[in-house]
Amino acid sequence: MNRNPVWTFVAVILGGLLSVSPVVAAGAEDEDATNRAQAIDAINNELKMMATQLERSRDDDTDDSIQLAIRQTDGMVSNIDFLKNVKGDDKIANAMIEHYPGYIDSFVIAATALAKLKNAQVRQNEKMLWKRCAERSDSTKTQVHDELARQLEQVNEISNARDVAQNFSVSNAGWSNVTRQMHNAADAIWTIYDMQLKNTREKCSPPK
Repeated sequence: MNRNPVWTFVAVILGGLLSVSPVVAAGAEDEDATNRAQAIDAINNELKMMATQLERSRDDDTDDSIQLAIRQTDGMVSNIDFLKNVKGDDKIANAMIEHYPGYIDSFVIAATALAKLKNAQVRQNEKMLWKRCAERSDSTKTQVHDELARQLEQVNEISNARDVAQNFSVSNAGWSNVTRQMHNAADAIWTIYDMQLKNTREKCSPPK
């Protein structure tokens, strides 16, 4: 007679545990889904900011915007690492985890090359050899000669940097706009660089 209350008590406790466990699991899944959505949104926003910084770099007087775009990838890497813990079966999350680290590596290489091109164009602006080469003083002529020689020696290196930036190509999601802005920036900066280099050569070359 005493056994029935004991088994009844155990049954109630077990029944309670069984009824609580699905609720706890569901709550954890909901939290993962929320965190996953927030991480994906953060990654997409970082892509938008990278594209914006590349667009600004065309008219900037420094390579600051490009460096900001490169540093933006640090936040993206952190969000991808976080996403690994809450990815579940989400296709977008799993695709980001699988592909985005490689995209980031390629982007950093291309953006670093773009910064080299930008810095060469900025140096041209600072030195303004096409204006200074007509000056008569010997010291100025020497400075102009040395700087022109330096710029001419770097032409192939800068041209290669432009090619590296232009060869970056990722069409997946927000990366397509990053790719477009990378190409636009490389084209715009190179156009200015090449025009100023030709102008300098024309103005500073000795008469034949």
